[in-house]
Amino acid sequence: MSVWRPPERFAHFKVPASLVLDTFCYLNDGEELESIAYWAGKVDGTDALVTRLVKPRAIRDERFVIVPVEEVSRAVNECAAVGDFLVAQIHTHPQDEDHSETDDCGTVSKRNGFVSLVVPFYGRYSSLTKPFWFGYELMNGEWREFEMSRVHVLY
Repeated sequence: MSVWRPPERFAHFKVPASLVLDTFCYLNDGEELESIAYWAGKVDGTDALVTRLVKPRAIRDERFVIVPVEEVSRAVNECAAVGDFLVAQIHTHPQDEDHSETDDCGTVSKRNGFVSLVVPFYGRYSSLTKPFWFGYELMNGEWREFEMSRVHVLY
């Protein structure tokens, strides 16, 4: 028996504008606490089509956010139940800082091609028309810089 797995690398990540806006609104909730969300979606040829925002219950602080293992399990099982998978995690940082060691080790997925997007300053300066974010992609156990031009916002 073989288990279905998404491709190891997507050419592009197609995300509806409304979902990008919802993501920024969720991450920038007016509190100076780190926050996290996941994008779930489907394979669309060589691209990932993001179809929904997953908002995990998390333990939040000024310098970290932790998603308990039970909540990760709930999110993954919810995705499986509707036939999609976790495409990326999007999380805030208090400053314009790099992917942290905690980010590297504590990601929700360890599969090749999983993307981790960072939104600095708790998401305060990101908008649909001017997103302020950067990202990393996991390949063979290493986080590599992600080309943000691969995110295509669908208007």
